[in-house]
Amino acid sequence: MINSNPYEKNKPLEGNNQLNSRNNSLFPNNIPIDVASQHSWIYPKDDRYPIRGYQLEITNTAMFKNTLVSLPKGLGNTLIAAVVMYNYQRWFSCNGGKIIFCAPTLASVTEQLEACFHISGISIDSIAQMSKKIKTSRRMDIWSSHSVFFFAQRGLS
Repeated sequence: MINSNPYEKNKPLEGNNQLNSRNNSLFPNNIPIDVASQHSWIYPKDDRYPIRGYQLEITNTAMFKNTLVSLPKGLGNTLIAAVVMYNYQRWFSCNGGKIIFCAPTLASVTEQLEACFHISGISIDSIAQMSKKIKTSRRMDIWSSHSVFFFAQRGLS
């Protein structure tokens, strides 16, 4: 796989600066956040992903509020998830933060993992696909060495 990272390759479009103070109530104060990246979020600026107003608006909301996104297939669910995961990784992985992406089936997990990797450019070394087939002792090793996890819903138990 070739990692074509639109965030680094093209100049990113910075999102609304809603993290201008660590004393705000967007995130609980006990969650460590990366000081260098906390004041902005990044949305891809790339010809492959034209900026669509509704996607940008949903992404902005999802960055700062509990959000369930349900769009018809092909309208950008994966792009929105990839942008949120990329920024959360920037903000929270410095101190052991974890990101979990759930999909209904193992096949859709694999599909979403690859799509998110290509959209966001999150390092493949920080991504893991987890399932019930992985022994518990191995899961613990994977959990401690990765920050972004893709699970089928039944694999979370």
